[in-house]
Amino acid sequence: MASLSAPPKEMGKGKEQEQHITLETDQYLSSPGPKEKDIHSGKRVHIAKNLQPVPVEYHSYLPKLTDSHCHMCGFTTAEQQYHYRVRTQETNETNETGGTNLSPSYFVMSVSPGDWCLPHAIKSNRLVKSNPHAQEQDAIKYRQAYGVHPMNAALVSSTFPDWLGTMRQCLIADPHSFVGEIGLDKTKRHKGCFTSHQISLFVDQLRLAVELNRPVSIHSVKCDNDLLKLLSEEEQLPPSMCLHSFCGSPETLARLIKICGEKHCELFVGLNPVTNLTKKNLGLFLKAVGVNRMLIETDWNVNDFPYEHSNVNDIGKLLLHGVCTIATTLERAYSDVVAQLVANTKRFLKG
Repeated sequence: MASLSAPPKEMGKGKEQEQHITLETDQYLSSPGPKEKDIHSGKRVHIAKNLQPVPVEYHSYLPKLTDSHCHMCGFTTAEQQYHYRVRTQETNETNETGGTNLSPSYFVMSVSPGDWCLPHAIKSNRLVKSNPHAQEQDAIKYRQAYGVHPMNAALVSSTFPDWLGTMRQCLIADPHSFVGEIGLDKTKRHKGCFTSHQISLFVDQLRLAVELNRPVSIHSVKCDNDLLKLLSEEEQLPPSMCLHSFCGSPETLARLIKICGEKHCELFVGLNPVTNLTKKNLGLFLKAVGVNRMLIETDWNVNDFPYEHSNVNDIGKLLLHGVCTIATTLERAYSDVVAQLVANTKRFLKG
């Protein structure tokens, strides 16, 4: 993993660092992170490293970086309504963001119909329900993704018989939304429903994305050959797809890029500071991805960052440290990496 010390001078403040950063933001980004022993996760080493104080030279890049995959709103109606109030700073008493929620956009993933309620929370909020412009700006800032995660495939099939129709309605009602988190998973916990439920749900959601011309965020774990087969069998693919936290081989990635290219789908890879940016052969992996396919993500959810005082503000630290790892590994200027990520994010959303 790349060093988290202060960057070289040429990575420091440049002309493009014009966005205002508040004192609160500087203080939070410079604050101590949790210690390894206090993090109750198998990824504690990587989490602790990426929640260390961020060198001040990086701070003003935060308003440029989009988190392309997170679960910042939780998974229940109550959690989502609460976090929406926090984000919009409805009251000082419930605002815990401390002014650090400065990324231009957060791609907020869902995992089942049970957490497709965020737009309703937005529309009912007293600050935006009578202001269409404010509502649209919020939908862009917190861009909702609708999908069924493979871990919920069997449950959704039995509990929500009209899930696909509901998902279609949600996507149509929110033109800024896209499809995610969908995918395939053969880990021990989920492989039991792989053939019986996961494949059919994945294909249905993929085809819905094609129908509505929406981007897709894909989860794929221990399913590289299955993903290659399914994508190659589809007549059409969505306009763009992102392999969220993809950890496969460069050879598999090259085959996926080829299949997608033949079907006019642009493929991206979500880079995460606590997962695929910790690979042993990171330099080779990043060269295989290519700078024009990179997106930055955190996959943040309080349940996956389990330590006392864990909160959504840590997304800022994770994004900035993630860019540091990419820039250091590829020996590129920090500002150049940020500019490329901004351009890539715009292309991902072209649908």
